[in-house]
Amino acid sequence: MNTLPSTKLFAGASYNEQAFPALRLTRSSILVKRIAKAILVLLGVAANALVFLPWQQTVAGRGMVVTVDPRQRPQPIDAPISGRIVNWHTDIVEGHQVTEGEVLVEIQVIDPEIRRQLQQQVEATQRKLAADRLIVKAYEERLEAYKLVRATVIQAGEANIKQAREKVQAERQGLIASKAKAFQLEENRIRAKKLYDKKVASELETELADAAAAEAQTKVEQAETYIRAAEEEVKAKIAELDYKTRAAEADINSATAVYTKAIGDVAATEKDVADLKSKQALQVQKVTAPLDGVVLKLYVFQAGQVVSAGQPLLEIVPSTIDRAVAIKVDGNDAPLVSTKQADGKPRKVRLQFEGWPAVQFSGWPSVARGTFGGEVFVVDSTDDGTGKFRVLIKPDPNDQPWPSPDILRQGVRANGWVLLDTVPLGQEVWRQFNGFPPVVNTGEDKAKEEKLLRSKK
Repeated sequence: MNTLPSTKLFAGASYNEQAFPALRLTRSSILVKRIAKAILVLLGVAANALVFLPWQQTVAGRGMVVTVDPRQRPQPIDAPISGRIVNWHTDIVEGHQVTEGEVLVEIQVIDPEIRRQLQQQVEATQRKLAADRLIVKAYEERLEAYKLVRATVIQAGEANIKQAREKVQAERQGLIASKAKAFQLEENRIRAKKLYDKKVASELETELADAAAAEAQTKVEQAETYIRAAEEEVKAKIAELDYKTRAAEADINSATAVYTKAIGDVAATEKDVADLKSKQALQVQKVTAPLDGVVLKLYVFQAGQVVSAGQPLLEIVPSTIDRAVAIKVDGNDAPLVSTKQADGKPRKVRLQFEGWPAVQFSGWPSVARGTFGGEVFVVDSTDDGTGKFRVLIKPDPNDQPWPSPDILRQGVRANGWVLLDTVPLGQEVWRQFNGFPPVVNTGEDKAKEEKLLRSKK
């Protein structure tokens, strides 16, 4: 009886194909072996090539769409006073578009007795204001009368002074005439005396000539006295005018002081009226929209509901196209993120918005699809309390525009990748394997490299 030789099923063993003819069908052809070897060689070459393939280092973060201006972010509208809602405008519903200054709700103070007392105070203060204004008018007329008296006194005094000065001038003219006459009579007396000495004229003629000359001299002295009296009268008129003017000025100053005080009383009363009316207006306070936007949420929506001062009534999302993305990055990565690169250009970011299909390759942003470009413009100098740092990103003007504000609304979640330096893929794998952080080439590092190259040359 013939026995079959044993067959080894391990590598390098020979098979008895005559004993097992089916094994001949499982033998690989030479072409397949060559293709397998070529694939292995290509895989090895590709693996070695990937080591030197450029890889973009990134810092990842998650966040949401916001606005650049914090005043354009969702804003709660609070109740300015405590009271009861008396009028909630029917158009104000969630999703309603509001404009700046539009009345949203009216709130009224609950206690009606306070409103009645305020009304009485307003009426009493208004009556006092009317009386104060009448007093002001009376003092104003009194002041105008004093000013008119002063003008009259000055006009009359100046007229008297002018008249006195004219009298002085007339007396001086009389003095000149008296002196001329006295001179002539003196000449006549001397001539009469000579004629009397020659026995030509009588003694009576000589005595008459002496008397006429003496009389003329007396008139000269009298004229000089009149002049001095007229000059004294001028001085008296000037002094009188000064006295009356000072008295009129004192009256005017006194009336002005009283008039000014009356005006102050009117101003104080007007302020009291304004304050009371302000308090009265606060009894029914209108709440208006501070800006254009859309009503996001109503916290109070029933007329007659009682609210307290500072209680949120509704929330408005402002209408704005000035958008940004705020992402949070880990504290280990925060030192790597800056607003500028080493060359001074803005630090670029790739963004993926929730709801937009995207294929993102963090190391190869050029082949990513469905992402949008951005630029870092703010990096917070402190963390948010949990070790995370906020980074604000604005649209990249040189990249694809972001979706319209009607679609990309505030609050949409977003993923961001801050682009750092480009390194070989092998270096990146080695860094990830050892848990090392990325290294960013700053402007100082670049300057040191250029200085080192210059020193070697």
